[in-house]
Amino acid sequence: MLAFTKLIPFSLLFWIITSTNASKINNEEEVTTTVVDILSENVEFSSFLRLLQRNQLIPFLNEVDNITLVAPVNSAFVANCTTKDCKTVVKDFSLDDLKRYIIDVPLLADDFDGVRILKSFHKKGSPVLVDLDQKEHSFLINTLHVVEQDLVADSQDSVVQGIEKLFDAPKSTIETLERIPSVSILQKFLQNIYEIENQTLLVPRDHSFKLKDYELNYLYSDYGSTDALYIINSLILNGTYGGDINENIVDNNGFEMSITSKDKGAHISINDSIISDQSNILSESSIIHIFDDNSLIPKIEFNPLKVMIGLNSSQLVDELLLQKLSSLITNNSISQTIFIPTDPNQFAIASKNSNLYHFVDEKIKNLTSSKTLYNSKFCNSKKLGQQCQRIKVEENDKNQILLNDNIIVEKGPFKVGETLIYLTDEDLRTPNEISSSIRPVLHCSTSLKMMQKSGLLKLSNNGLGYTFFLPCYDAWDDFELTMNYFETNKTALDELMKNFVLNGLIYTDLKTEKTELTNMNGEKVLITNKNKNNDDKKLSLKYNNIDICLTKNDDILFNQGVVHPI
Repeated sequence: MLAFTKLIPFSLLFWIITSTNASKINNEEEVTTTVVDILSENVEFSSFLRLLQRNQLIPFLNEVDNITLVAPVNSAFVANCTTKDCKTVVKDFSLDDLKRYIIDVPLLADDFDGVRILKSFHKKGSPVLVDLDQKEHSFLINTLHVVEQDLVADSQDSVVQGIEKLFDAPKSTIETLERIPSVSILQKFLQNIYEIENQTLLVPRDHSFKLKDYELNYLYSDYGSTDALYIINSLILNGTYGGDINENIVDNNGFEMSITSKDKGAHISINDSIISDQSNILSESSIIHIFDDNSLIPKIEFNPLKVMIGLNSSQLVDELLLQKLSSLITNNSISQTIFIPTDPNQFAIASKNSNLYHFVDEKIKNLTSSKTLYNSKFCNSKKLGQQCQRIKVEENDKNQILLNDNIIVEKGPFKVGETLIYLTDEDLRTPNEISSSIRPVLHCSTSLKMMQKSGLLKLSNNGLGYTFFLPCYDAWDDFELTMNYFETNKTALDELMKNFVLNGLIYTDLKTEKTELTNMNGEKVLITNKNKNNDDKKLSLKYNNIDICLTKNDDILFNQGVVHPI
């Protein structure tokens, strides 16, 4: 052997030795570990690896670096493949599915202490919840325990963390909200927003909104979309914020707010004062924080229009806007009362003046007060002169509030600004012609027939309105012979009946002592108010020298004035 060695030149021997050592050094430098290597070398990831191979996802994993791959161990597949749905999820594992398991930074178990929100590759950065408790040696990703920790893929500057189960199937923001108790209000606001992506939701519980049902109805409507969006913009932030955080951001209404963490990121605080009740609830592409506080909700100023929409009177609102009467329902400083039907189907599209009849030109705080006649905003100078059409309000023996003797007030008042709104069982419409306005129970048919014969039920507009003193009840019982005379003498009948009709308006809330009018015969008539003792039930008048006693509140309104049964 020694002789053989001597035969080899020293220079050749040196070359062989140095070449062998260099080869060993180069081989050591080429020994690297990739994410796929870790999956291949660790039997706990064999099911996940086969899944990636079957769906041709290995090349994608080889191309990324500076990541954390969250890899389910084999037991995760056994546990999650007992239902039909889970088998489908595991079989059809797409690139989008894989991106949910990739965090965009390398993550080690001792990196921090507390809760952090990191970003995945899914949907441009869907949030991932990481909870590290160094004291308890607990490591959770999306609430799942990490059972294989800190497997470093040095060639990709990446880490593999093995989790006990598969992630739950992704849920949209709306689906996630549906699973949280008492957050249906914001959920309903969001229904018209078709996609919420990479955003943070500050969600007040329902009771925090402190809104009445009709106010919510308005905000849910098309009319309320602008105000609803203003609320939403205060509660939805662009970007995913949660966990351990300390940032100043601007909401979508342009207002600045601070977000800081509490309890190592388990809760968040807004402006150092509003602390979340629940935090870090993840949907597919957003993060949700729940609050028991109304301070986050911006104030919405309501007006009669908004309240009427909330009370299902959009048809009347539409008509008022079309007829350029919007100032009546958008100005909170107007002192008024509005009557609208509970059932929107009761509303009848009508003229401008008819729609004005829903409005009283003052606030009626107490519908049972002694005052019963109110001026509406329907003013027709051709029919009623300088006076506006009245609305009669009184309580019947069943403790019901009636308008014009037949419309029942069901609810109210709903107060907004200086306006009071009441709901009625039917639509309040302008009074009819005289014959349709008088109820049969008053037994006025004889007088009405005589008025008709004299042509007094169809009167031309006089620019003053008409007052009828109409004999009713048993007024004609003692005049049988006289009646026979009038039936054969139309001239006498006409003269008689025209005495009962005055040009001008006399209501039972008459305040003036003397009023001069003319009757339909063209004769001057002096009406004297004898109610010096201010009797609440009767109105004593003199028609020239004839005494007339009227029962207060018995006024019968018709389209050209008022009827007083006598």
